[in-house]
Amino acid sequence: YTTLFRSDVIASRAFSADRIQSNLIEKKLQALRQAHNEETRRLKKDLAKRSASDREKIKARLKDLQKKSALKQAAMSAQLKALNDRSSSKQAGLEAQIESLRDGQRDHLKEAFSKRSPDLREAVQQRLFELGFYKSTIDGAFGTGTRLSITEYARRSNTFNLQTTEGAEEIIKELVGLDPKSTGVV
Repeated sequence: YTTLFRSDVIASRAFSADRIQSNLIEKKLQALRQAHNEETRRLKKDLAKRSASDREKIKARLKDLQKKSALKQAAMSAQLKALNDRSSSKQAGLEAQIESLRDGQRDHLKEAFSKRSPDLREAVQQRLFELGFYKSTIDGAFGTGTRLSITEYARRSNTFNLQTTEGAEEIIKELVGLDPKSTGVV
C-alpha cells in the first residue's frame, strides 16, 4: 500500500506542476491579448489625429502588430496544447502504473475461490482433503488452510501461476472438476 500511496502522490505532484505551468501560459496569453487590444485602440485613436502619410505608416504598424500578435498567440497556444497533451499522457501513464500496482496487490486466488457457490467451495476443500492437502474444517471459507492446500496442490501440478487471475481461475476450475472417486478416497 505504501508503494501505491507513493505513486498516487507522485502522480498528483506531476499533474499539479503541469497544471501550474499551464495556468502560467494561459495568463501570459491573456496578458498578450490584452496588451494587443490596448495597443490597437491606441493606434486607432492616434490614427484619426494624423495626416494621410502618417496614417499609412500607422496602418502598416498596426498590420505588423497584428501579425506579430497572431504569431505569438499561435506559438503560445501550441505550447499550451503540447503541455496539456504531455500532462494528459503523463497522467494516463501514471494511472496505468497505479492500476498495475493495485492489480499486483489483489488476491487472485481468494477472488477465484470466493466467487464460487458455497457448495462448490466445500467441494474444493473436500477434494483437497481427499488428496491429503487440506486438514482443516470443510466449511467453504477461504482461510489459511485453504490457501496453503490450494497453493501446495498447484505447486505439485506445476502448471498454474496463482499470481494471475487466469492461473487462479484455472486451478479452482480443475479442483471443482475433480471427480470424488479420482482422489482415491470415497
